[in-house]
Amino acid sequence: MEKYINDETVVQNEIYETFKDLVKCPICHCIIINPMMCMGCQNVFCKKCIDEWLKKDERCPSRCKNQNYQKSIEKNNILSKLKFNCQICGEKVAYDNIKSHMEICDKEYMENIKKNEDKDKNININKKKIKQIKKENSPKLPNGEKLPNITCKQKIIIKFY
Repeated sequence: MEKYINDETVVQNEIYETFKDLVKCPICHCIIINPMMCMGCQNVFCKKCIDEWLKKDERCPSRCKNQNYQKSIEKNNILSKLKFNCQICGEKVAYDNIKSHMEICDKEYMENIKKNEDKDKNININKKKIKQIKKENSPKLPNGEKLPNITCKQKIIIKFY
C-alpha cells in the first residue's frame, strides 16, 4: 500500500520552504513519491497519483494533450535532500529510504495492533467467563430463585438492621 508524505513531517523546514512548490504533487497535494514528469507540460506527479488519474482520464491533469510520462531525475535529486520524521516511530528518515521505511514501520505497527486486538479478545472472553461464573455461583433463595442485585449502599443498610 502506497503512503503519502505530508509536509508536516519534513525535518529541515527552512530548506523545504525554499522549494516546497516544486516537490508537491498537483493531484494529492502531498510531497511527491516516485516523481513522474509529463513530457508535454513538464509537471511532475506521484507515480501512484498519475497512474490512478490515467485510469479515469487519458489527458494530463494539467490538460495538456500529452500521454507520455517518465521518471523525473531532477525532482528526485531535489527530494533526496529532504529528511522526514516517521509518523509511526518518529525516526528521521531520508527521502530515498522513506518508502521502504514506511513499509517496514507500517507492517510492525499493524502487527502490534493485531497483537493488541488479540489481547482485547482474550480480555473480553475472560470477562464473559467471569460473568458466567458469577451467574452460576450467585446466591439463591431456598426456593432456587436468584437473589435480586443489591448495591453496596443497600448491603450497608441491611447490615444495620
